[in-house]
Parts: sequence; structure tokens; C-alpha cells
Amino acid sequence: MPPPDILATLALAHPEKPAVIDDRPDGTVIESNFEVFNREVNRLANVLLSLGVKRGEKVVWCGMNSIGVVRMMHATRKAGAGAVPLNYRLTAEEAAYVVDNCDAAVVYADADFAELMSELRPRCSKVREWLIFDGPAPQGMTAIDPCSRTLTKLNLGWPERGSRRPSPSPTRRVPPESPKALCGAAWETRTRWRRWSR
Repeated sequence: MPPPDILATLALAHPEKPAVIDDRPDGTVIESNFEVFNREVNRLANVLLSLGVKRGEKVVWCGMNSIGVVRMMHATRKAGAGAVPLNYRLTAEEAAYVVDNCDAAVVYADADFAELMSELRPRCSKVREWLIFDGPAPQGMTAIDPCSRTLTKLNLGWPERGSRRPSPSPTRRVPPESPKALCGAAWETRTRWRRWSR
């Protein structure tokens, strides 16, 4: 039996309480309560499922601390995938190695790092979809806004921003006996290290 979805539980118990407060360096503050945040996470998880992300597959995320990154971490968990962080300070060669080595199915990156993603795209042939949040996407990538009804290439018929109509919870959840799906590359690295150290 899968563990309870703590985010969905909090959305039901405390819908109006703040879930995430994202205070940007420019002074902008983005705040989301549990009900809205859970709805946005469900939308993003359903996007991953619609892209064919399977249980245990990896989703690489790249961005500074932001509400968009927190959404993706919860969405990958709900979709049964593993979230793999990509340090935006890596060179294109180093970043391509991380993306390729973890066999990422999807890359989700902040628009601030779209240029780096454009350099990675030709080097990472295993990636099926490149999603860009918080800004425009380069050619061949998809701009995504979990708060909006429309996506550049993916139209899932989401409710309008501010709608009280809930987004459906993703149908697939990670079973508790699957730590590899939860930990992604960290699990694989630890497992390889154990094998090599014996």
C-alpha cells in the first residue's frame, strides 16, 4: 500500500494555509496555499504522465530555489518518477553527462537556464521532452506554466487560473518498497559505490 500523499492531506485539512512562499531577489513574493499548490502539482504530475513518464524513470530539474522547483519535486513523486537535480553551475559537458547518465526521460528547467538547455539538447538524445518554466522556451522545447490553462504544445484542458475545479490526482503513485524510484540518481550512485567498494 502506498504511503499517504501528505500534500493532498494538507490540502484537505488546511486549504487556505500557506504551503510555499517564494520571495525572489527582485522583491517579488509568490505565495501559494495548500489547496492551490496541490492543484498545480497534480497538473504537473499529469503532464509527466501524459508525456509517457513511467514509474522509476528520471525527471531532471534545473533551477534556483523557487516554487517551480518545489512543484516539480512533488509532481515527480506523485507520478512515480524520480527527481534528479542538475546544478546550473556545471559546464554544458558536465551537465550533459548528468542528464545522459541518469537516463532522464524529461528535463524541466527554469527559463533562466534555457541557453544551457539548448546546448544540452543535441547531446542528450534519450530525453523525450524539454520543459521550460517561468519564461519562454527555446525552439524545440515546451514552455509550461502549471497555473495556466494552456501549454505551448501540451493542451490538457486544465481549468482556468483561479478556478475552484480540482485537477485530478495522478493515478500512479510510488509504492513504498521502491526506494530507487524515489531517490533516483542518488540511489544508483550509492548502489554502484557499494558494488565497487567490495
